Amino acid sequence: MLEARRTDHSAMDPICWAAAAGLSLVAVYLPKLLSQPTDTARLIVTQAALFFTGALLGSFRPRRVWRWALASFFALAVRDVIAAADNPAFSHASAAKVAAYLAAHSGVYCIQALIVLLGALVGSYVLRAGLE
Repeated sequence: MLEARRTDHSAMDPICWAAAAGLSLVAVYLPKLLSQPTDTARLIVTQAALFFTGALLGSFRPRRVWRWALASFFALAVRDVIAAADNPAFSHASAAKVAAYLAAHSGVYCIQALIVLLGALVGSYVLRAGLE
């Protein structure tokens, strides 16, 4: 009976993917907006914002929460490529140099995506605990 009333929200998925990417970018720029004085404060604010991004999306869309970490990973990689494209030396780089740049920075993207994933898992579990 309950399954019959369940609706398909797959039309919301592109919006959620865009929200995950957008909120991840906002989380990365948040320390600049708040004018954090030290590197430690910037790191804490960024990672907390990424965690809450994941928690928000995980509570909103609790199924397959890994998607929000993946969206964050790709958004941060694209942001770095766009930011590096402003550098004149980088703008004439070959595809191999762009790939090497992304490979060198992929560890940072993975750590930030893992923080989003952790937040999404917590958000989905909090939602499930509240429903029972």
